[in-house]
Amino acid sequence: MKPRIAFAAALLCLTFFSALPAQGVVRVGYFENPPVSHADEDGAVLGLAPDILRTIAQGRGWDIAFVQGSASECLDRLGTGETDICVGTPFVYKLFDSIVFTTNSILSDWGAIYVDGLAVSNVQDLAGRRLGVRRDCPHVESFKRLAGGMGVGFTLLEFDSYDAVLSAIRQGEVDAGIANRLFGLRHMQELGVREAPILFNPVSLRFAVRADSPELLKTLDADLGALKADERSAYHASARQWLSPAGRIGAEVATFWAGVIVLVLLAGATVWLGRRLFLTRSEADCQNKALQEETEIRKRAQSALWESAERHRAMFTDNQLPQLFVESATLRIMEANPAAERFYGFRPGHLVGMSLHGLRLRQPDEDENLALDGSKQLIVQHRLAWGEVRDVELFVSTVFLSDQEHKLVTVLDISERVAAEEARRESEERLDLAVRGGDIAFWDWDIGEDRVVSNERWAELLGCRQDQLAGRSDDWLSRLHPEDAASVREQLQRCLDGRALVFKVQFRLRTEADEWRWLGARGRVFLRADDGSPLRMAGIAFDITERRRTENRLSSINTCVLGFTADPDENISSLTGLIRELLGGQVACYKRLEKGGNACVSAWGAPACAISADCVDESVFAAMLAGRGQGVFVVRDLQSTPFALQDTLASAASPSTFVGDLVFLDGRPVGALYVLFRGDYEPSENDGKLMGIVAATIRVEEERKISAQQLVKAKEIAESANRAKSEFLANMSHEIRTPLNGIFGMLQLVGGTKLDDEQRDYVDTALTSGRSLLRVINDVLDFSKMEAGMLTVESEPLDIRHVVADVLENFSVQAAEKQLVMAVETDASVPPLILSDEARIRQILFNLVGNAVKFTPSGRITVESWVQRADTTDQTMRLFLSVSDTGIGIPENMLGSVFSAFSQVDGSHTRKYGGTGLGLGIVKRLVDLMGGEIYVESDGEGTRIHLFLKVREASENDHVDADTLSIPASVRPLSVLLVEDEPVNRISVLRLLEKLGHAVVTAEDGFQALERVRSGTFDIVLMDIQMPGMDGMAATRLIRDDDSLGNKALVPIIALTAHAMKGDREKFLDAGMDDYLAKPVDFTDLVRVLSGLVPRAARF
Repeated sequence: MKPRIAFAAALLCLTFFSALPAQGVVRVGYFENPPVSHADEDGAVLGLAPDILRTIAQGRGWDIAFVQGSASECLDRLGTGETDICVGTPFVYKLFDSIVFTTNSILSDWGAIYVDGLAVSNVQDLAGRRLGVRRDCPHVESFKRLAGGMGVGFTLLEFDSYDAVLSAIRQGEVDAGIANRLFGLRHMQELGVREAPILFNPVSLRFAVRADSPELLKTLDADLGALKADERSAYHASARQWLSPAGRIGAEVATFWAGVIVLVLLAGATVWLGRRLFLTRSEADCQNKALQEETEIRKRAQSALWESAERHRAMFTDNQLPQLFVESATLRIMEANPAAERFYGFRPGHLVGMSLHGLRLRQPDEDENLALDGSKQLIVQHRLAWGEVRDVELFVSTVFLSDQEHKLVTVLDISERVAAEEARRESEERLDLAVRGGDIAFWDWDIGEDRVVSNERWAELLGCRQDQLAGRSDDWLSRLHPEDAASVREQLQRCLDGRALVFKVQFRLRTEADEWRWLGARGRVFLRADDGSPLRMAGIAFDITERRRTENRLSSINTCVLGFTADPDENISSLTGLIRELLGGQVACYKRLEKGGNACVSAWGAPACAISADCVDESVFAAMLAGRGQGVFVVRDLQSTPFALQDTLASAASPSTFVGDLVFLDGRPVGALYVLFRGDYEPSENDGKLMGIVAATIRVEEERKISAQQLVKAKEIAESANRAKSEFLANMSHEIRTPLNGIFGMLQLVGGTKLDDEQRDYVDTALTSGRSLLRVINDVLDFSKMEAGMLTVESEPLDIRHVVADVLENFSVQAAEKQLVMAVETDASVPPLILSDEARIRQILFNLVGNAVKFTPSGRITVESWVQRADTTDQTMRLFLSVSDTGIGIPENMLGSVFSAFSQVDGSHTRKYGGTGLGLGIVKRLVDLMGGEIYVESDGEGTRIHLFLKVREASENDHVDADTLSIPASVRPLSVLLVEDEPVNRISVLRLLEKLGHAVVTAEDGFQALERVRSGTFDIVLMDIQMPGMDGMAATRLIRDDDSLGNKALVPIIALTAHAMKGDREKFLDAGMDDYLAKPVDFTDLVRVLSGLVPRAARF
């Protein structure tokens, strides 16, 4: 009786002090969450939470109006004031500023897994399974995170209700399902499923009210606490009704943790058995019946004990959430499940005996101690074993073991949530500071009333005071730029219709000062009616005028730069005009300064003006620039300064403000860029940046101009050096070949006399040495030509067999001295004639065979050749040549550099073999030039060099031409005019011609040659080139152009000269000469040339 009287008194007091008037209507939001709250088929609102609220309302005299919606809709309506209370709401820590929760909870709930025949003991058993879930189930996301952390994947199938989920499990449509535990306890037997030992996502279900209703909150908290304290109250009666299995209304369902059911059943059985024995002790049949009943009770108790142990394992030991059994009085931990040990990082059993307060970061205050009394939540910070601090939410439940009160504490790690909430709070503070700082305008639009609430910054953007605004959307929509209005209205309508989530636009808006200002705006509809029509929209706006102006300016500069020409001065002129246009100045000018001083050497102006380099007095301009560094500088009241008197533009335009920037290069000013303004002008920060960008671009053009000038100068120097080198080589070639010609001539004359063997040996040795010297000269000249890229490849018919034989013939004497065998192997695939450069092939073979002879003391030298035809129709083929010897070979470490210039196998000061080291380098370049490849192999005993050249097979016409190139064995006696200024050369050639049976007349320069031609008759003229008085080319032109000579002007003229550089032959032939012989002249070559001209030779 006493608890009932106390509860009635409490209700009476609460009613007396009620915050709401009697007969007031309380609007209550609820959502489908059976058995906590739901509606039946007739629309009646049922469930534990509505029952409790009706009991409180009855005591308070309230009328209740229930409003159904989803969970989020209920919270939204509560926040906007459409409802007063939301029932059965999951408690969320610090999530809503406008919503608060009762301290007392209605009850706690968890997410649970339900199965039919599937054996499930942990989350891993669900890997790859089909899981049924309710569409708006609050536990799904939590389970996804739990399973995802364990690497478990599964397939989710959605249903409309928990009833449908459990039915689908029973029918086999899914393997398992997720439902809240309260619903499962009530309906799992009815629907034929069972609960798996997996619980997760504990939530505290409470009443929620608006933050501006503290009295209502206090009333609900007090009444709910009183109802929960009275075990005979409507709270507990309703709980027994709604938490019992369906069909057993009124039966008590004991939800007992860790063996409580067993102890209660055993205690009850003992009491019941004692009473029965006492009442029926005198009756034997009653004793037997009591014994049977006791046996049955013990069996049930043992079964309950087993079930309790299994529940303890499933709900505590195997639970993935950390849980602790704690003594109520001392808060000493009696038992911790494995999940708690893993979470806190302690070894198994180490947590037992510790105080719950020992895990906290700081000692609890009185309020926190009180929070552990009853079933409540508490948010604290716990320190883990390794020192890390975590934010945790403790769900505390009271349980009784052996008539002693204990606490079951479920630990939920909310560190990430607290950190996110703290970050959100800081973000909101920063946003508030930013808004209050005045840079961002915000607006809130009541669409139905067309009422706009905004801050002062919004009025500033419109160019007016806030009291001048009508507070309507037309305040800004009517000011839109005509080009932007349609697009902005379209984007706004899309957002209002729900086709776009966010309203995001940039537009121009006319201010009160009749100026166009660029704005950026963002907003969204955050409140809609049940039919989806928009009710409230809010957003921000900000000024982007300067940014758009900067973007347009940068775009203009980019367009200007993309249009640059190769002339830096023209580009500077374009930039000068652009800076005036962008800044809106009257005149812009760039003046280039003289290096080493401040004198202006050139200038560009925009608009086009007559500007001269001396338009500024040097001293005045120097004074203007004195002490100026990089960056924009401004001169005001310009007409009072000397600059206006001296500067042509300044005096003509009568400006007031000068804005300029110096262009620096290598630390010195190279020019000045400035803009003149008619009125007083204050450059903005962006104006300064723009001037800097243009000045930097001009600096690049100045660098380009200087670089171009330096490049031209460097090119001139290089060309001059190249010409000097070419002239030097030409002169050296001429000066060396001239005496060599005399030496060769005399030696060949001596060789034609009667000599004994010793004398013959001396002469041959001298000739061989001379030819070696000539090869060195030719190699140096060829290498120089290759370096300069002046070497070209000709295409002429040739017989490779003849070329190889001729090359070997040149080395027959040296080979005979060493007793070397010279062998030639020509494959049948080689055609009779091919088209290529015979001189270059000779040069290649000459170098390769010469090296083979040089480095082969004894043995054999073999030259092989064959052809590989290409799969084309242009008669292209590859000519393969291979030169092998049995000589000293090439060391392995030298194989990689054997084709480098000046590289020699023996590079020591005591080397046995001479040479420049250019031979193989020249060969490699010639092979590359002729489209081939070359490589060398040597095993230390002999060397094999293989190469191929791209050639073409000669045509029939080429065959005919080649066949007609036969040289007669002898030449008939000729009348020869020999023009040579050097006595030795003149005598040697004279004696040779006389030995050949020719009549020779000599001349020492061009003048004498002309006289001899006029007075005599000659078959051929041998003409030196470089002679005093008149050179050979001038004399040849005079002979050819002298009409008085008649047929004598057609006499064949052969150039006999030491000029052997590239282009010399062509130059002499252009002058009218018929052929060319380079000194030193080999008598065999002289005979060949004379023979070639015999058909033309006649008396002229």
